[in-house]
Amino acid sequence: MQNKRGFIGVGALMAILVGLAVLGGGAYYVTHQQTTSQITSENPQDTLLPNNTLPTKNTVSNQQQKQFTPAPTATTGWKTYTSAQYGISIQYPANWTNCASNSGNSRLQGSPRLLCIESNVSTAFGNPALAVTVQNDLKNKYPDYVSLKTYLSAPDPFSGAKRSPIELIIGGRATLKSEACDADCWGSYYIFTDKDLIAIKYSGNSSEFGQIVSTVKFTPPPTTDISVPAMSRYIDADFGFSFWYPSGWKLEELPNTNFATAYQGGTVKRRWQLWSMIDNDHSMKIEEYYSPSASITLNAESACPGGICSETLRFYFDASLHTWMEEYPLGVTTEREGDGIYKITPGTKIPADVSNNTMGGLHIFTGGFRGASMVIPLSAHNFVVVSDMPWNVGPTFKSYLVNTIGALDPEVATPVSNAEQIKTIQAEQSFYTSIVSHAPVGQ
Repeated sequence: MQNKRGFIGVGALMAILVGLAVLGGGAYYVTHQQTTSQITSENPQDTLLPNNTLPTKNTVSNQQQKQFTPAPTATTGWKTYTSAQYGISIQYPANWTNCASNSGNSRLQGSPRLLCIESNVSTAFGNPALAVTVQNDLKNKYPDYVSLKTYLSAPDPFSGAKRSPIELIIGGRATLKSEACDADCWGSYYIFTDKDLIAIKYSGNSSEFGQIVSTVKFTPPPTTDISVPAMSRYIDADFGFSFWYPSGWKLEELPNTNFATAYQGGTVKRRWQLWSMIDNDHSMKIEEYYSPSASITLNAESACPGGICSETLRFYFDASLHTWMEEYPLGVTTEREGDGIYKITPGTKIPADVSNNTMGGLHIFTGGFRGASMVIPLSAHNFVVVSDMPWNVGPTFKSYLVNTIGALDPEVATPVSNAEQIKTIQAEQSFYTSIVSHAPVGQ
């Protein structure tokens, strides 16, 4: 009731304040309950597996993996979309529905557009929405991870908004996230598969975007047996890897004392030597290396013929960044042919270059004495190291075998298609046949 001056009475005012306090407490309770449920993760996608293997399936290049999609919320009651043709599935909240207001949103287009969903919570810019699309038109222009990253580092071609792609692992595959903002935000998660470029696009602001994208899964390729004439496959079930080599070559396990290890941070468990029975000048060493510190250090050479030196180089898995890193403990001050003086400050740490992968989807790191060693991580702690014997045959020699290395555990990495694997093995067979004089490889 109002008094003569038009003000609410004190008693009525007190009653209103008490009511607001009660409602406010209730609102806090509801909000608090929702927040608690959102941080409960029953199915985290981007953590180390129990056996400390990497949770990443790597089939595309240059994934520096600086950041990761948040672990998903409990997905009980969520809907699942699956495309058998494109080998992808994704989950989303039950209260997200097929695009209505966003059906014509230009930021969500693709050819084809497999899925378009939108939130039922409207904002000042409309309903946040997400679409799963195929962008092979973009893939035709930028066919690999590196070229696409360069394109995405330029300003948005339509709005001119600044972009800075973030490198992630989603569904076990290397991903580039590109986002642009003005009054509102929009962006895409770009993921290369064996055949296609998948773009998961979003428009608007929603805390659920990351949670939805973190549920993405890709169907693994068929596991049919591969056979290539004149080539043999070595399988190590204990260490969990395999590689291919010419059937006419000799693979022999060596005593662990035969070679002084050139690596710091762990222990060499087993060693083999592989060489041509015709030409002993072409051989290589294959080692299983275990590191409790998730690192391997390749030592520098002591002399620098021609002014070209290798440098002490450490590769390690940074669990906090969830990425492979490389470190130069002693730095570098050397002269490189044609480049003049080249310097790196001691202790410099940068994301490792992961632009080179095996047919099994595993990273390949190169370093050591004149680049004579190639390091292939099977997990954060297990590595395969392939080195030249002698070193002067050049890095190309061992690279053909390294390209055939794969993990036996399908959770570690996704290989390329069977057809591509066969091509890789055939290329190895052809190369080793050509370089070994009078060598009847495989006969």
